[in-house]
Amino acid sequence: MMRITTQMLNRSARRAGMPIHSASLLNYIKGNSGNTTLGALNKSSKTNAATRIKYEKLEKTADQLSEAASVFMESGEDSLFSKARESGDNKDIYNAVEDFVGKYNNTLSALKNTSGTLNDYYSQMLNSAAVNNKEALESVGISVAKDGKLSVDKDKLKGADIDTLEKVLGNTTGFTKKAAYAAGRVSDNARTNQRSLSSQYSSTGSPYSSLANRYDWFG
Repeated sequence: MMRITTQMLNRSARRAGMPIHSASLLNYIKGNSGNTTLGALNKSSKTNAATRIKYEKLEKTADQLSEAASVFMESGEDSLFSKARESGDNKDIYNAVEDFVGKYNNTLSALKNTSGTLNDYYSQMLNSAAVNNKEALESVGISVAKDGKLSVDKDKLKGADIDTLEKVLGNTTGFTKKAAYAAGRVSDNARTNQRSLSSQYSSTGSPYSSLANRYDWFG
């Protein structure tokens, strides 16, 4: 099989009376990437890379939210609330609440920044879980804003008794369970999208080699 080379193209150009360029074919392609098909491919590659970074961040924040929510769902002697009753100190509960709220808000922000039909759906799922439990959450100092994000009134949180805290945030409530469930779906979707975007790259991470290979018609 014969491979078309720059020299062969030059000979054809001489016969056709066209000007001959000393630069190689690939260099020419690279140098004109701003107004060729390669330019479009390069732009698409950069867009995909930026989107993939967003999904990486989304997966990370969703995993963190799932972990923060799971702290409240443990039962028996090892539960956060049982340990607090035994020690007489609710500090770990307060810290867990603030950590959960921060991870919850981070996940909402990452969902909004990444966008997409499923991400919008999961954002609504988290918002609905908070709104449906708004009154209970407020009883322990957790407020739900119009954009769905949560905030903590530390004084009100510390003023809540441990039974109320467990009822609102413990394993019997639907809020932390729904938040953990949604976070799991968000993470799975983010991971799937990362794989899809990664599969669109060439083995070198650059569109140059794949485009150049299109000129090897006979090789």
